Amino acid sequence: MQQYYYNFKEGLNSKGKLVTLEQLENFQKDPNKDYYISIYKYNEDQKKRVEEKGTISGIKDVTTDILVWDFDSATNPDDARKDVVLLSFALFFAEWYECAVP
Repeated sequence: MQQYYYNFKEGLNSKGKLVTLEQLENFQKDPNKDYYISIYKYNEDQKKRVEEKGTISGIKDVTTDILVWDFDSATNPDDARKDVVLLSFALFFAEWYECAVP
């Protein structure tokens, strides 16, 4: 089975490190710090490249099985809320339509 690694950061300005999900599960978190993990999965070859070069920069063939939407409005948070409602309805009815059409 292929081992995947995720870019993990302690704080926004820290240098990320590639870790496995098992390592993340065992990580002792400090409630006073913020943590970030990438949605992208890196394979063993990519991990070796990161270890050699010291950066994930330039790696383009990563994969993910996570979908994320980020809704913002600089002037009116209610606009972002409306966008969330519209997307929710679109996803709900798209799923309903797929189930209803033979």
